[in-house]
Amino acid sequence: MVRAAALALSGLIAAACSGPAPDKWTGWVYPDAADLTTSLMLGPFETFDRCQQAAQTALETWPGGGSGTYECGLNCRHDADLDMHVCKETRP
Repeated sequence: MVRAAALALSGLIAAACSGPAPDKWTGWVYPDAADLTTSLMLGPFETFDRCQQAAQTALETWPGGGSGTYECGLNCRHDADLDMHVCKETRP
């Protein structure tokens, strides 16, 4: 009994010491700003700046590119009920 409690306590301490997961940025490139149903997902990236740079480069190199848009999202997850990605924050 004491051993099980000690193992459980050590597991909690290890989880607390590992801290929260690092932030991750995900990018979406939309080749046609008027039609957001077509996109390319990029990432993950450690910073917003890296996400933004990758999205801009992808947009510029897309065939016929230049008329589209992009966004970067922080700590995104796929919500199955909504069938879309939900992010803590998004930036253009």
